[in-house]
Amino acid sequence: MALLKTITQDNGISCSYWMIDNIDISWKQKECSVVLKGYVSKEKRDENITYHIMIRCFNFDGDAFDFPEDGILVESLYEKIKGIEEWSDAEDA
Repeated sequence: MALLKTITQDNGISCSYWMIDNIDISWKQKECSVVLKGYVSKEKRDENITYHIMIRCFNFDGDAFDFPEDGILVESLYEKIKGIEEWSDAEDA
């Protein structure tokens, strides 16, 4: 699973394919940090899995932390990210 959203940096380079790279979660403290890595495209990502161009970090805690312990965490995180205004136009890949 991934997200499709084009973001262009100030230098003109764009990323369109975003995948969760890292999740750090504390169920006890109800905190979650997520790192998305951006790639030019899915094809470029598939050619070289270690090469990414951008990183975006998200934190969910307090009322924003509403993940079920027995749910599908990664899918829930993608949906939570799409709920952020800047990412509301992102599509599932």
